[in-house]
Amino acid sequence: MRDTAAVAPVLLICAVLLFKTNKLLNILSIALLTLLIFYGASILKKIFIGHPLFALDLRFLNLELWILAVNDWRVLSAVAVTIAIIGILTFLYFKLPFLPRSRRRLAVFATLVIVAAAMGVATTGKTRSIFGVSGSLPSVKVFMATIWLFGDFDLYPDPIPNELASIAPGGPKQAKAAEKTLPHIVFILQESTISPAQLVSAGDYRSKNLFVDHQSSKTGKLRVNVFGGNTWLSEFALVMQFRPEQFGARRRYVFFITPGHVRRSLFHVLKDKGYESAVVVPIPRSFVNTGAFYESLGVDRFEDPAAAGIGTGWDWHLPDRTFLRYAVKQLGRPKPQVLFVHTINQHGPHKIDDPMGDYLARYGESDRAYGEFVKQAKKLTTRPIVFVTFGDHQPTMMSGLSSPPPRYETSYQVECTEMSVCDFSSLPEQIDLTLLATYVFQMLGFEKDNLMIAQTELAAHCPGDISACNPSILARYNWHVSQMVFKGGSD
Repeated sequence: MRDTAAVAPVLLICAVLLFKTNKLLNILSIALLTLLIFYGASILKKIFIGHPLFALDLRFLNLELWILAVNDWRVLSAVAVTIAIIGILTFLYFKLPFLPRSRRRLAVFATLVIVAAAMGVATTGKTRSIFGVSGSLPSVKVFMATIWLFGDFDLYPDPIPNELASIAPGGPKQAKAAEKTLPHIVFILQESTISPAQLVSAGDYRSKNLFVDHQSSKTGKLRVNVFGGNTWLSEFALVMQFRPEQFGARRRYVFFITPGHVRRSLFHVLKDKGYESAVVVPIPRSFVNTGAFYESLGVDRFEDPAAAGIGTGWDWHLPDRTFLRYAVKQLGRPKPQVLFVHTINQHGPHKIDDPMGDYLARYGESDRAYGEFVKQAKKLTTRPIVFVTFGDHQPTMMSGLSSPPPRYETSYQVECTEMSVCDFSSLPEQIDLTLLATYVFQMLGFEKDNLMIAQTELAAHCPGDISACNPSILARYNWHVSQMVFKGGSD
């Protein structure tokens, strides 16, 4: 195992046992108990979430666990219960009167061996890696295999500390755009997206609605910050308009760290212009603190599947049309709306025998659902609508192709129901996800605050990948982030 935190509890137990007794049988019994605890935890996770334990779960047993415990009472409760259970089991193991007798110790050991072997045989081959395949039951073999396959995602480098040097801001604010009817704005996160060219080469599928250039839409390449997972980091980059990598090693916990400290986000900007906001997600509000994060940004309506009445919260097979049919109803409200709709239909795992075929079939469903959503939205309101669709990351199976696309590249699409609202000439062929909202605001003629001005400067030098920007330009931008995004700033 690469993560020493995963084996630390076992080593601690073994050390206690060696100190307490020199009986090898005791140590082997505890090792088997640890194995059974793994099976139990994995089966519970399968029941409640839909997936057994994978090696990525080990990451949450590292020091970050205490960050989560401090910020979330549910995690703290789970830690307290786990410590209590371990304490009770340890007490019973050493105090039960029949355990010191060698024959009874042997009987206990034999029972554990039989139970563990039976569970191992029952689950062998029925669960495989989360990479592009599906399964039903947990297995130790899969868990051990994913330790090397999953590992850490190769996010682009953390920022250089001196990027945050205090460089004075400059440039006056842009004059306010002429007053006009504000359009509805709908951001749609398309889960696990590959480019239209890859769709054609992988299965000769030609998208009809998603990521297609036509008279009322513009598409291009999008630089994201994750591959194969960690969707919430892409969400963060869009709504906060800066890189989660600014948090360094704690980037995966931005949804826990930032609530209560933010005074500017995509939703704050649009609320100041008179917009109402809603976020619709396919996962429970408790997942990585999603509900609390969005509500801390001033979102008026946060709807997980349970709140929206469209699911239980952990159904990996909810089709896009389910979320889009719910979202379209929000566009009938009198005030201008900004919606952020997440989809999950293309999320793995996919069929083991034909993962790409399974993916393409689901993509076709999403393509048709989006086309129907646009048609229904046009019928529901006379207000112009701007649809901004983007891919959060590529599916993991793309890394197995003989000629994989660039690792952090997906697609974006901007579509408008009235062309008088949109000027696609301002949209470049490739955009960094942190700049996507600013390009949309610029296209709509919205007044720029100092952060948008800094982003415009950033985009002039490196629109496709801000991590490749000149450090001095990044420093200027990061100054605005520190002053405008978080409470206590003065910009």
